Amino acid sequence: MTPKNSPDNHASKNNKTSNKGPDFIGVGPEKTGTTWIYKHLNTHPETRCTPVKELRYFWENLAFPGESFLHRLLHRKSWHNPQYRAYFRQRFRTYLRQPGTLRDTRRLAWDLKYLFARHDDNWYLSSFDNTPGCISGEVSPQYFFLPEAEVARICELLPDTKFIISLRYPPEWAWSFARMMVRIREIENSEEAIEGFIRELKEEKSFAKSLQIWKKYVPEDRLKIVYFDQLRDQPQELFNEICDFLGIQPMTKELAQFKAAVNKGKKREIPDRFRTMLAKGWQDEIAALDRALPDLPEAWRTRKF
Repeated sequence: MTPKNSPDNHASKNNKTSNKGPDFIGVGPEKTGTTWIYKHLNTHPETRCTPVKELRYFWENLAFPGESFLHRLLHRKSWHNPQYRAYFRQRFRTYLRQPGTLRDTRRLAWDLKYLFARHDDNWYLSSFDNTPGCISGEVSPQYFFLPEAEVARICELLPDTKFIISLRYPPEWAWSFARMMVRIREIENSEEAIEGFIRELKEEKSFAKSLQIWKKYVPEDRLKIVYFDQLRDQPQELFNEICDFLGIQPMTKELAQFKAAVNKGKKREIPDRFRTMLAKGWQDEIAALDRALPDLPEAWRTRKF
């Protein structure tokens, strides 16, 4: 099923190139450990993650259909554009200071296509390193809350891909997400702005509803649901579970490596006003998750933020 607001320039499944696309995608949502998942999978000898953690293709396709490379690099009204500019500067400096890296023609071609090529289905499918004996993938937390039509299209385009959903205790997630949005200057650093953003999350972003959509289109054997609680308390065991799900060998590291925080925001004491607000209004959401997920952490059912 193709969403009505998708651009007409999509390559259809029948016109798909020989590129098979990703073996796995981490679909988020944000602030649930997705960077941790990417970091550790990216160091596994049997995986080939994309050089950029978040391709965000399916989200950008809806938010900026048909976006040109000039808009991608020069537009200043969306948070995703500065990330393209930062990548351009980073890679330009690398090639300038280490000319020998230009001999890696595969990486050079990847960089040029990522920055300047038209982003369509064929571009996306060709963005993965399908080295024999390895698996490839990306992690884009923006995918989790995509509308149903786009989730259906993803699953039609990628019929063999495995998906990893990571979930976090909703009040804790909402606070962490709000602080991130302040940090990247998407919302003002004021109590009123933060309160409004959290209220919007409560009203418009439901883990239970989005999870239901993904479970509708992805078979059980291709869907792995993990919890931030596991990442925090049992990181080695969690990573081994992910490896087993993806069909790769478990990888042992020093426990400190697994426990090291990734993409951690600055710690800030939660004002009582927000603590009270965050503690209320999630009962129905957690009850719906409890019905959908037999292994939901027990603490979610009883915890008060």
